[in-house]
Amino acid sequence: MAQTDIDQSLLERVAGGDKAAMHALYQRYHDTLFAFIRLRCDDEAVIRDIVHDTMLAVWRGASRFNKGSSVKTWIFAIGRNKLRPSINL
Repeated sequence: MAQTDIDQSLLERVAGGDKAAMHALYQRYHDTLFAFIRLRCDDEAVIRDIVHDTMLAVWRGASRFNKGSSVKTWIFAIGRNKLRPSINL
């Protein structure tokens, strides 16, 4: 199964309330999302908060994912949008 298929499957399960799928998705993207946000912010506490808030938004919004992009792109866009108010872009 391709990575994008795995991500899509996990997100569909998350949309159904599957906490284990959310945990797996969190594990898949935590480190890369953290690094992505770190490139734009040097405050470790803010970075941790944004990663947490991003994944919480994924949990809450999984059923609204429209498949117009990859799951990874969607997650990182959420993170980028969460970061904007923190750094006053």
